[in-house]
Amino acid sequence: MLRATVSENQTCVIPGVRNWLFIFALTFVANAVLAYILMNFMDIYFPTTYNNMAKNILAGNGFMIEAGEDTFIAKPPIYAIFLAGVYYIFGFQHITLVLAQILINSCTSVLLYLLIKRIFSSNVGLIAAIVYAFYPFTAYYIVRATPVTFFTFSTIILIFAMYRLYNAPNRFNAFIAGCMIGVLTLIKFSFQGFIFFFILGALIIFLLDSKKEIEKHLYLSLIILAGFFIILSPWLVRNYVGLGVFPAIGSGGGYTFWLGNNVRFDGKDSTQLSSAEEVAEFQKEESEIKGNEYGGLGLRNEDKFYHAAFKSFIRFPKETAILMFKKIFRLWFWVYSIKMQRYQWLITSLQLSIILPALLGMFFSLKNRVKIWPIILILFYFQIIYTLFAPTIRYSLPLMPVVIGFAVYGVSEAYHKFKLVR
Repeated sequence: MLRATVSENQTCVIPGVRNWLFIFALTFVANAVLAYILMNFMDIYFPTTYNNMAKNILAGNGFMIEAGEDTFIAKPPIYAIFLAGVYYIFGFQHITLVLAQILINSCTSVLLYLLIKRIFSSNVGLIAAIVYAFYPFTAYYIVRATPVTFFTFSTIILIFAMYRLYNAPNRFNAFIAGCMIGVLTLIKFSFQGFIFFFILGALIIFLLDSKKEIEKHLYLSLIILAGFFIILSPWLVRNYVGLGVFPAIGSGGGYTFWLGNNVRFDGKDSTQLSSAEEVAEFQKEESEIKGNEYGGLGLRNEDKFYHAAFKSFIRFPKETAILMFKKIFRLWFWVYSIKMQRYQWLITSLQLSIILPALLGMFFSLKNRVKIWPIILILFYFQIIYTLFAPTIRYSLPLMPVVIGFAVYGVSEAYHKFKLVR
C-alpha cells in the first residue's frame, strides 16, 4: 500500500469499483470525441516512422525504419512491437491504432485515480482523473503513431513500482522496478540514464530513513540494475550482432544534443526556422559536421555531433546558458510544429492553469510530509535530460497525469485553508 499521509480516503460520490468504470468510460468517450475533432477538422501531420517499423516487423525485416545501418537502432523497439501487434490482429488501418491508444489512455486515467487516491485522497484522485480525461494534448498524440500515449501509461506503472519498493524494500520489488525502467528505456531511449539517477536518489532516501541498512540498500541497487539489464539484454545482443558495437542502446543522441544546444539557431531544427536562408545555413552546418557520412541519426555521426556541441559550449558560454534557461520552459510550453504555433498562446494558458497550482500542490505535499519522492525523481530527471538536449511540450506529456494530480491537491488544500481563515 502507498502511504496516504495527509488524510484518510474520503467517501466518493461514486463508490467502489464503479469509480474505475466511470473514469475508464469517461476518458474513452472524451478521447474519442477529441480524436474525431482532430482527425476531421484540424490539419495534423501524421508521422510515419513507427508505422514503417511496424511494417518491417510484420514483413520479417526487423526493427528498422528503412534498409541501412543508419536506422538500425534509430528508434526503440517496444512501441513498434505494439503497433505491429495491433496491425497484425486488426489490419493496417489508422482507426485501429486510434482505438488501441484510446484504450491505453483510458487505463492510464484509471491508474492515475488509484495512484492519487493512495497518495492524497479518493476525491482528489477522482477529480484528477476527470481533469486528465479532458486534457486535450493527449488526444493530439492518440491519433498519431508516436509512443507518447504508451510511454505515459508505462510511466504511471513505474511510479507504482517505485512506491512499492519504498514501502517494501525487498528483492522482488527491486527487480520489478529495474525491469520497468528497462521497459521505459526501450520505449524512449532518453530514459536510459534514469536507472542511475533512480538508484542514487533511492539510495540517499533509504539511507536517510534507515542509516544502519546500507548493505541491504546496496544489494537492492544491484538487483535493480540486474532487472534493468535483463530487459535490455536481447536488444543489446541484437545490436552487437548487427553492428559489432557494445553496448549500443540507440542512436541519435549526439544529433539531438547538437541540435538542442546550437545557439546559432536557438536550439531549433530546420523545420522550425522561419526563412529559407536560415534553413540553408542550418543544412550547411549539419553537412559540414557529418562530412561525407550519410544520415544524422547513424552511430557513425554520434561523436561528431557531441564534439560540435561541446565546441559551441566553449565558444558561446553566455549564449548557451541563456538557451539552457529557455529550454527549462520549452519542455512545458513550447510547440514544436510551426503549424501548431498559432495556438501557442492557448497552449501556454492551459499549461499555466495546471502547472501553477501543481507547484502549490507540491509545496503543500512537502509541508504535510507526503511521500512524493518517486514522482519528484521522475520530474527532475525529465527536466534535467531535456534541458540538456532538445525539449518540446510533447516530452512533458507523460508527466502531466501526476502534474494534474498535484494541481488538484494544491487547489483543494488552498480552498480548505481559505475556508479556515474565513
